[in-house]
Amino acid sequence: MEDNMFEDVNWLHGILEFSSTGLWKIITDNNTGISGMYASQSMLKLLGLKQRISPEACYEHWWDNIEEEFRDYVLDAVGQMIKTGEQKEVQYIWNHPKLGKIFVRCSGKLEKNEIRSNPNLLNPNEFA
Repeated sequence: MEDNMFEDVNWLHGILEFSSTGLWKIITDNNTGISGMYASQSMLKLLGLKQRISPEACYEHWWDNIEEEFRDYVLDAVGQMIKTGEQKEVQYIWNHPKLGKIFVRCSGKLEKNEIRSNPNLLNPNEFA
């Protein structure tokens, strides 16, 4: 085993794909309130997307497919990430376009706190 294998981006991407682990980042524009999701190839596959779409369309696709009864729970977890700056885990049911209802477990952490100034942050279409 090579000492530098953890530095090899291709190896890491292969592991993420093999383990069905997607990477993503959500950014909200404070001026417009528009959110976008930037997703790795593995994440696009998990979302049931065959090709890359705009970050805004990717975000809408993700949010619109969260089972309605879990949306407040997801928003609460995001709110806690923003309030505390700590990593939080959230689990919810998501409506996959081909597989139907699937269980999702993910975690996230606020990367930059300049979004704290957005008064509409917890609107479902405006959180990061």
